[in-house]
Amino acid sequence: MDGKRLKLISDVSAATGLLIRPEDYPDLLKAASVRAKHLSRSVEDYLSLIRSPLFDRKESEALKALLSVPESFFFRDKGQFDTIRSNILPVIIEKRRAEKRLSLWSAGCSSGEEPYSLAILVREALPDYKSWDITILGTDIRDDLLEKARRGLYSEWSFRMVKPDETGAWFRRTGSYREVDPSIRQMVEFRKADLMGDGLPGGMDLILCRNVFIYYKRKAVSEIAGRLASALAPGGYLITGHGELSGIEVNGLNTVTFTGSSAFQKASLEDDADMALRPDIPFIHSLPAGPAAKPKARHGRMRAPSAVRSAEGAGDAAPLILAASIYADAGELKKASECLLKALDADKLSIEPYLLLARISEESGEIEDAKKWLKKAIYLNPSFVPAYLELASIYDSEGLIERAERMRDGALSILSSMPQDEPIEHYGRTNAGELSGYLRKMAEGRKK
Repeated sequence: MDGKRLKLISDVSAATGLLIRPEDYPDLLKAASVRAKHLSRSVEDYLSLIRSPLFDRKESEALKALLSVPESFFFRDKGQFDTIRSNILPVIIEKRRAEKRLSLWSAGCSSGEEPYSLAILVREALPDYKSWDITILGTDIRDDLLEKARRGLYSEWSFRMVKPDETGAWFRRTGSYREVDPSIRQMVEFRKADLMGDGLPGGMDLILCRNVFIYYKRKAVSEIAGRLASALAPGGYLITGHGELSGIEVNGLNTVTFTGSSAFQKASLEDDADMALRPDIPFIHSLPAGPAAKPKARHGRMRAPSAVRSAEGAGDAAPLILAASIYADAGELKKASECLLKALDADKLSIEPYLLLARISEESGEIEDAKKWLKKAIYLNPSFVPAYLELASIYDSEGLIERAERMRDGALSILSSMPQDEPIEHYGRTNAGELSGYLRKMAEGRKK
């Protein structure tokens, strides 16, 4: 790629905070053409505008909306929604029972399936919901998606992870679509908002911000995560896509591990004094349990950079791995698994299929299979750090703390023997030295 194109990518990335890769250039040029036409400018003039001080927040939002095309469906990520239903929501409700106030926010809500899923959980948990002051907010930067969300009308594709007998109470059949029950729609407010802009809400008991950080550069991820932490009420929870905050420091939040999932919790008022006396411990979301952990291309599909990077010795496996990533991100886990098994037939020494199969197994609740695939990855490559850390997270969720610690100790031993500036695959731009430091701080925190 020539220097001119790379310069444009750099300029747009700097202006928007988005993570834009060289392979995203065609999507970038297409988005710039759309905005240029909207503003009655030439593409060249629009590209000059991006580089100028006149490129304001409103235009930045418009361009970002074209470059990030997230996908959503109801109750996406069974493990996380089970955690909300069984562990997080009951705690929040009990805490707020005296004042009868509840505030939930789906940040980057796309076409609305996620906040409506939250509303359904609230209705199931609160028979007397009408006597509560309930705020369920969905925000996004795309007006068209917000308009679709407000209509509350969805095709069968939005229900692909929902059992047929679980939809009857909250949806009505309308031709070939299903419409969200009016009582659920009335519980949710949709609003346009840029997570890097002004006017974000506050005092939230729970924030879901999933599959949003994957579009941003590391610096922007850190800034947005800090903003979300500030928007939480004391004791509130933040749930992100699996692994999206790997290696990112966010002060004031602690990692809370549940069976099948994890969350970040803001210190309560009672904990503030104690938190002030302890060193900050950056957290590692060490288990990217589901396919959403993979970086995505701008058109919304899952991209498997590690698979592409390893293609040189992988024969016919790399295309199959990439196809599996795309299927997995679309929720078609069976097709993804089939592609991965074919990839293993093509190259039995490839590590990537084992890792993705483990993530799909955990997403499907098949924990023993997930452990099996991760152990096979370690057998093939005893220095494959991600498999150790993902096994550690599974053991944590099962209460097998000693096994989890052995896995993390093994990972730390491997990292200590590596060049400290060597990037760690599957952990963004985090290098061996940084990851070693995080693991040591986690170990120190457990001992206190």
